Amino acid sequence: MELIYSDDTVQKIGWQLESFRSGGMDKEADELRAEYLARMRDVPAFMRELKQRFTQWHNRRAKRKGPLWEDRYKSVLVEDSETSVRTMAAYIDLNPVRAGIVTDPKDYRWSGYGEAVTGGAASRVGLSRLVKTETEDDATTATWAQVQAIYRCWLYEEGAAVLDDDGKVIKRGFASETADMVINRQQGAIARPVLVKMRLRHFTEGLAIGSKAFVESVFEARRDVFSPRRVDGARKMQGVRWGGLMALRDLRG
Repeated sequence: MELIYSDDTVQKIGWQLESFRSGGMDKEADELRAEYLARMRDVPAFMRELKQRFTQWHNRRAKRKGPLWEDRYKSVLVEDSETSVRTMAAYIDLNPVRAGIVTDPKDYRWSGYGEAVTGGAASRVGLSRLVKTETEDDATTATWAQVQAIYRCWLYEEGAAVLDDDGKVIKRGFASETADMVINRQQGAIARPVLVKMRLRHFTEGLAIGSKAFVESVFEARRDVFSPRRVDGARKMQGVRWGGLMALRDLRG
């Protein structure tokens, strides 16, 4: 609530609730609380409130006037089926490509797909629920490499550029040659050198990176800063085959 309403408003609501409680008016307090919580459960109402109040805050701070958002909030009901949800996810992840911001959807730093590629656990779980392997019915049991490859191929299939009869681009997307390379030659895999360039968290937050013996030696040298329950130091680096490299911190999430 503090993120949406001003300090004065939050304080006023808190005072009202406390007044009701102390006066034995629990029903009235519950109704007041439910009124504000209901706005948060109603996504359109919540977004309208959020955008309005953020605009007011930003305008005061920037000493400007007028609307801040280009368009009104819109929502679409999506059937809970593999095809529907995966198509909607691909549409969202392809927006930066369609807008010409990036040429590869993984390079958009504020996307769920980009977060998943660089090791975001929650994002990986979300994508795992969208795809199924040919040999496994339960997508949650598929490896991340399988999930990533399937979803990446799906993106490049769905994200092909649309051309008119004269060959002019009328909807941005992937060139046929690029899509063919990713789908047929790479089969959705991302090469290790490419992942390294993406500044995976291992290289900034892994604490120590190297062979198992090296990481274990660092662990033993600084044993005092780790929990007594931890018995070893080396952790496998996730994402692709790193040629035996290990890290001191587990960064699957």
